[in-house]
Amino acid sequence: MEFLASNDLAHGIDFGGYTVWRRPDNPSKPIDFVICGVAWGKNSNTTFEQNIEAVKAERRRMTYGFYHTLPDPKKQAEKWLVNSDMMNSQFIWVDVERSARSPIHIRPGFNAERIWTIVEWLQARTLGDKVGIYANFNDYGLIDDYEFPFHELPFWLAWPDNDPAPPGGTDRWWLTIKRQKHDNVFDQYSWKGDGPAFGTVNGKKSIDLNVSSMTPAELDVWLGITDAPPAPPVGEIPPELVAQIESVAYDKAIQAIERLKG
Repeated sequence: MEFLASNDLAHGIDFGGYTVWRRPDNPSKPIDFVICGVAWGKNSNTTFEQNIEAVKAERRRMTYGFYHTLPDPKKQAEKWLVNSDMMNSQFIWVDVERSARSPIHIRPGFNAERIWTIVEWLQARTLGDKVGIYANFNDYGLIDDYEFPFHELPFWLAWPDNDPAPPGGTDRWWLTIKRQKHDNVFDQYSWKGDGPAFGTVNGKKSIDLNVSSMTPAELDVWLGITDAPPAPPVGEIPPELVAQIESVAYDKAIQAIERLKG
């Protein structure tokens, strides 16, 4: 993704049901945010309780639940919310995946209506707009239905750099999912981060690496940690812009004088 190379943007990690995590002293890349898996379907993740305190201690903390096609959607959402609240989560992601290893994820129940039921249930219980979708381009295409406005939700993309590009290239898929590349997007760009270097303490050798389309300060506002900076009063020009205008005006004046001399 284009914004991956920027050091100004918020970088983070995510981990699921088999990882026990503790913040490392000197990670090889910044850990500006943490996303922790809390449930698979309506069941808590294996290591969920072992990660509660570590995640709660993070400034920017999000959670996700893995959608399963068989359990009742509301039962799944209820478990995700209860577990997320135990971590004081600031945002919940709905993890939508098919798996070649588990064909049951595809049928029955892999449909937009069931997944939207989870989204609405979570939105209605004090989270407001703090719900998003995690998927790769292909799985997202299966649930993207005009009847349900998935394209209005924040999007966490699962498409590591070491995976082949989707059919037709990524530009076509950005159009398909009806959003801009930099519009509240998170990119899970690697599944092969060095686990111990990024804080795994139970033998897991890898961890997922992510980058946001926002800076850490912007992410603070987005998660509700800080308030958005006030807009300048109408008619008032920010000082840095005044300096830029004066510089341009000075350069143009010099150019005009030089032309008159000529």
